[in-house]
Amino acid sequence: MLLDFPYTRITHRGKIYGSQSWSFSFYIADTSGTPPVVGALAVLGAPAGAFGTLVPAFYTGIKALASPQCTYDTQLYEAFNVAGTKVDEFVGSQSAIGSGGALGPAQIALVVSLRTGGFGRSARGRVYLPANALACTANGNATAAACLNTANAVSAYLGGMHSGPDQPSVASHKTGHLEKITKVIVDSVPDTQRRRRDKIVSVAGSTVAVP
Repeated sequence: MLLDFPYTRITHRGKIYGSQSWSFSFYIADTSGTPPVVGALAVLGAPAGAFGTLVPAFYTGIKALASPQCTYDTQLYEAFNVAGTKVDEFVGSQSAIGSGGALGPAQIALVVSLRTGGFGRSARGRVYLPANALACTANGNATAAACLNTANAVSAYLGGMHSGPDQPSVASHKTGHLEKITKVIVDSVPDTQRRRRDKIVSVAGSTVAVP
C-alpha cells in the first residue's frame, strides 16, 4: 500500500478452538521519512526490543476477553518504504492463552475504534479483538470493566510505541495518509468481523424435515 511515510505493520495472530484463525493489525508511521533498514525488525520485535517488550503486558490486558481455547501465538512485523515495498520482516513468538471463564462463539469480538485528528471514515480505524469469553451485563453488552481494561491495554501498547518520529497511526487506503492515533474507544456492543466469520467452517448440527 502506497502511503506518505515509511511504516511498520504489526499483526497479532492466533487461533481459537484449535483451528480457527484470528488476526488484527496496527500501523506505526516513521514520520522522519527514514527508509527501513533490513534486519532492524529482528531487534525491535525481539522480547527485549522496543516493540517486543510491550507485548506481554498487552496480552495480559486483553486475554480475559477470551477463553483458554484462544491462543495468542505470533507477531508479524513488516516494514514498508514510501513506495509500498516490503523491505524487512520478522516473526515474534511471544505467546499467551485466554484467561476468561465463559465459552462463547468463536466469531465474537470486542471492537476498538482508533481515532485520529483527521475527519471522515478514512481517518478512523477498527481492531477486532477475539472475545469469546466476554463478560457481559444483563442486556448483553460488554461490562464497563471489560471496556475500560481493554481501552487501557490498547492505549498503553500504542503509547509505548510512540517514540520520537514513530507514531501509531491509521492507514487510509483512500487518501494515502497515515493519521496519528490520538485516542481509542471501546464499544460495549459485541460484534463480529465478516472476514473472520467467513473462515469458520459451518456444520449443520441437525436437519429436520417439515411434515
